[in-house]
Amino acid sequence: MKKRSIWLVIGLLIASAVFALAGCRKKAETVYKLSETEIVLTVGQEKELTISPVPAKPVSWESGDAAVATVANGVVSAIGAGTVTVTATIEGVKDPLSCTVTVKNDQVEGGGTI
Repeated sequence: MKKRSIWLVIGLLIASAVFALAGCRKKAETVYKLSETEIVLTVGQEKELTISPVPAKPVSWESGDAAVATVANGVVSAIGAGTVTVTATIEGVKDPLSCTVTVKNDQVEGGGTI
């Protein structure tokens, strides 16, 4: 009878330890993606970038060079010819999302315009 009680106590201790460790697991981190990682625009054009899944926390958008493109609430506006990186930083998320934006003038070879 004494052996049975010892095994019962040992079994309960093991079960308690398993449940305690299971509760310590990290919650899976949400993986966010930007709708585009590269875009090409002509001066004057706009393109909206979206994040999926839609984050519950605030997002800050930033352009690496406002002379090439600006960004507000995910809407990229082409200002001048060049290449720039636009980033979206989600509050509480370690790595920002980025999109390379290439802006071209609206002129074509031969002096004409599009």
